[in-house]
Amino acid sequence: MGEQVKSVVLKIESEMSVVEIMAALELKGRRNFLQNYLQPALKSGFIEMTQPNSPKSPTQKYRLTEKGEALLGKIGDHV
Repeated sequence: MGEQVKSVVLKIESEMSVVEIMAALELKGRRNFLQNYLQPALKSGFIEMTQPNSPKSPTQKYRLTEKGEALLGKIGDHV
């Protein structure tokens, strides 16, 4: 797992949109964020969509899964 995935897990609070997560990470490039941060975190099962049946919905948000919460507990202790 990459540092980008860890950084997403550390920054997500409750449910957040792409724009909110990017702002929390102080990132500006949406394509870079989607390819290198969001997609790997989704594929790894650390985060999930709030509307999985509408992935392109303008109201789509993301939240930690149980696996993400467990990782946050582990890496949060070391930050």
